[in-house]
Amino acid sequence: MKFVRSLIASTLFALCLVIGYAPSSYAQAFAGSCAQIRGSFTGTLTGYASPPTGTVQFRIDSACRVTLWLTAAISGTSNAATMTMTGLPYNLAPNAAVVGSQVFPTIVTDNTANTTGCFQISAPATPPAVITFSNTGACAGAMTNTGTKGLLAGWTATYVLY
Repeated sequence: MKFVRSLIASTLFALCLVIGYAPSSYAQAFAGSCAQIRGSFTGTLTGYASPPTGTVQFRIDSACRVTLWLTAAISGTSNAATMTMTGLPYNLAPNAAVVGSQVFPTIVTDNTANTTGCFQISAPATPPAVITFSNTGACAGAMTNTGTKGLLAGWTATYVLY
């Protein structure tokens, strides 16, 4: 029975992605029944004269954790003191009640140097969800508006949906 429920949830989630239905989170859409799902989306980094894009892989596990990863770097020449990623499917955004408490450490490239930074994910009332990056572990620092900035090949991030 558990397999059948998981199969139904997986099929419904895939259908939601195809038709563009956007629940505020996968967990809300399926009442906490997280099936194991893999996929990808095109992530676009902002804060550049010419915004770079790349394929971001994702996986949702049975504990409702989302893992994002890159197999190729996404970077470019900075022209702003901010860096965000757009394109995150709305159903991969964490529940709004969880978002404020989730700040994640990560490695970012800022002014051509790799540094420890952090990211946060918005969970807006309407799409799109946005990932905001910082060049400090406390998510309080601005990125540099010159040099190369971005995410390295092999970048990985894991967070919970709710």
